[in-house]
Amino acid sequence: MQTTSKFSNLILSLIFMNFARMSMNDNMKIVKGDMSLNFGILWNTFNPLIIVYGLTILFGLGLRGSGDGLLRPEFFVFIVLSWFNFLNIIQALLTEDLEQDFYKNKDFGNLFVVSIASVLTSLIQSTGKFILTILIVLFLGYEIKMLIILTSFYLTCSYGVLLAILIKFLILNNKLLINIMNYFFTALFFVSNVIFPISIFPKKIQEYFFYNPLVHINEFVREAYLETYGGLVDMSYPLYFLIPLTLIILFLFLSRLNSILPRL
Repeated sequence: MQTTSKFSNLILSLIFMNFARMSMNDNMKIVKGDMSLNFGILWNTFNPLIIVYGLTILFGLGLRGSGDGLLRPEFFVFIVLSWFNFLNIIQALLTEDLEQDFYKNKDFGNLFVVSIASVLTSLIQSTGKFILTILIVLFLGYEIKMLIILTSFYLTCSYGVLLAILIKFLILNNKLLINIMNYFFTALFFVSNVIFPISIFPKKIQEYFFYNPLVHINEFVREAYLETYGGLVDMSYPLYFLIPLTLIILFLFLSRLNSILPRL
């Protein structure tokens, strides 16, 4: 019981300190007399929405001539947002390094504790962006299919968390491999049907795209909104794929127990 309480306190302390680090940006500080306001947390959390909403305006509203509504903003914005949440969760964990000045000479436990806190911090930010986007879409008078959007959000975040942990514990702090993974996820953006539906790609390469679970999740949102079920999507695939991914992570975790949890 005491160990569990200590673990929880460490996680909470790290989450608060992660948000505190976001407030250290002097460029986002307003000082007036004895009062000081720092908008670093808000900026760090919500600034990706500038790109998300920009892409939605460019493609969702700007290409009205597409005719078939494949880029309708009420669902397109959530597909783009899901990708950014997925990517932010992974990148946040990959950049965590116990050798950083922030962690040196501090009793934060170990890589496992720091990783859990980093993932939870990213999930809190992702949830905040998700809720704000729902409110904006509702305010603009668009329809929201809540169950569809929530399914997409939670599944994409789940993949972000599991892949982040898997990659982190595989490559640890290898800078070269981290850079390679960043290039990989940049390329993954173009084969995850974030912008365009899978149906526009040549038949010969579509079958390879379907090995990517994110393709099924994104297409699931499109088909549900457009009510055009072409049999291309199998939502059982991304659901079942979570099982082996979780088992691989558990195996990796147990095999590296001594290096990951040196103090427990």
